[in-house]
Parts: sequence; C-alpha cells; structure tokens
Amino acid sequence: MAAHLDPEDPSIAALPLGEATPAAEVAELAAFLVRGRSRHVTGATTDITAADYVR
Repeated sequence: MAAHLDPEDPSIAALPLGEATPAAEVAELAAFLVRGRSRHVTGATTDITAADYVR
C-alpha cells in the first residue's frame, strides 16, 4: 500500500519539481527495461529523483 505524500511536507515541497515521483512513472521505466525494446540499454544508471539530483 502506497503511503500518502503530503505536498505541504517540507521534504516534498523542497524538491525542484515540488512533488515526489509517482509510483506509476517508476513502474513505466521498470516495464520498459524488462521488455525487448531496451536491449541496447546496457550498464546505464537511470535516476528517478524528481530533479532533486541532476548529473
């Protein structure tokens, strides 16, 4: 069960996008990576951080 994230929570409000990444977006990336269409993605690091960390 997903925890409710309060947008007024200072740790959430402090993110550059002002919100946490929805679980559905993380699931979409995971689904892409396990399908055959991602066969050329090797040794990559994918950050899902709501722009809190940018390389």
